[in-house]
Amino acid sequence: MSETDFAQEPQSDDLSSKRAVRRPGVFDDPVVRTMSYVASGLVILFLVAIVSVMITGVVGAGNNRGPRTLAEKNLLVSGTEVANGTADVNVWNEYISSLIGVGEYGRARRAIEDGRSTVDDSIGADFTLAEARLLSAQGKYNEAIAAADKAMTQIQESYDGRIAAGGESARVANLDGMSDNFGVAILIKAYAYRDLGEWDQAIEQYDIYLKDDSTAADILIDRGNAHIKVGNEDAAEKDFRAALKFIPNSAEAIAGLDAIGAKR
Repeated sequence: MSETDFAQEPQSDDLSSKRAVRRPGVFDDPVVRTMSYVASGLVILFLVAIVSVMITGVVGAGNNRGPRTLAEKNLLVSGTEVANGTADVNVWNEYISSLIGVGEYGRARRAIEDGRSTVDDSIGADFTLAEARLLSAQGKYNEAIAAADKAMTQIQESYDGRIAAGGESARVANLDGMSDNFGVAILIKAYAYRDLGEWDQAIEQYDIYLKDDSTAADILIDRGNAHIKVGNEDAAEKDFRAALKFIPNSAEAIAGLDAIGAKR
């Protein structure tokens, strides 16, 4: 062995020793490992949410922006719940209303049909009411009125049936009263008649609604404006002043008084 070989041998031993000892890596730190697992979980949850949104059609081809309006945000949230199989009729209502709000009438129609086959709406006629709202949004006012009438009949028959059944069913029905959707149907009819310019019929529906909720300032203002249309300024003034008792300084009520030249 040459002198050169003797000189290089210790260097080879040192290198072997260095290779035998592994320096600790970042993933040897338990904190780093935990953080990496959490980050991976968040990525998975994010991907699941995106897939759910894709199913509902909120995000699709040609739509690469997030929700901007309140209706779009509601659509994102309720649509995800619907895609996940919710049987909550209120969530379905929010989903369909949001679709109508963003002009997705075809999808709203399909959601109404899907909801009818998924959720029991026998007490509140929710999907019949949703159909009435959809028809009204499409400018099909006479059809909307017919759908609202159908919903009112369904609600009334459901309530009467529970009362007639007696026992616990009747007790709960008496305690809860008729579904609030009955009043919603009345207003759908009132607004449809208003949009048709059939002011007497609109006033009739407002009268029915206000018998059960005489403090509804917005409906008082609507009826006041309808009274103006039929030339009944005294009745209009009375409605505007009644609205101001519940909403002082209401701009709409004050505008109504100004329109008929009444003192504020």
